[in-house]
Amino acid sequence: MRRMTLFLMLLLAPICAAMAQDDPKFDVFGGYSFMSTDLLETPEVVPGMRDGFQGWNVAVTCYASHNVGFTADFSGHYGSQNIPFFGKTTARLYSFAFGPKLVHHADNFEMFVHGLFGFNNAQLKAPPEEEINNSRTISDNDFAMVLGGGLDYVMKKQFAFRVVQVDYMMGQLFGSIENHIRVSTGITYRLKK
Repeated sequence: MRRMTLFLMLLLAPICAAMAQDDPKFDVFGGYSFMSTDLLETPEVVPGMRDGFQGWNVAVTCYASHNVGFTADFSGHYGSQNIPFFGKTTARLYSFAFGPKLVHHADNFEMFVHGLFGFNNAQLKAPPEEEINNSRTISDNDFAMVLGGGLDYVMKKQFAFRVVQVDYMMGQLFGSIENHIRVSTGITYRLKK
């Protein structure tokens, strides 16, 4: 997992260096994120569960032109749920995704869409008195897809407020397909050369 992340970041650096323009070269987003998830709805746990997880979302975008960029998106979400016969089970989900971003500029607003692909890392932890598959903790890594978009309000040349970002996130974890909706908001710092 670390090797793949390092490889993708090393791949991103020379691509961005080759894309010199007068527009913003990079933007860095960071903020709060809420995820509606069916992570605990797996064959290994209990079917029919859906819950809201709290977390964070960070993204770095390198622009090839005024309207086209390449985004590296990272997020972490955390939650817990009372599961029959197991008690309070805690969960965390990390997502690492990379791909193109298209931006439309209109006065002080920037609307964007992106299609990102990468991987998820999830971990479930049972209470001390219970076990899942002969262990208190199970984890899994697998494919992730993030499709979505959002709206930024440009406050100053270097700062924008991300009014909303909504993403559909699909992945395969614990032997089943996971479907999540992620809603994020925060601040974007825009870097120029």
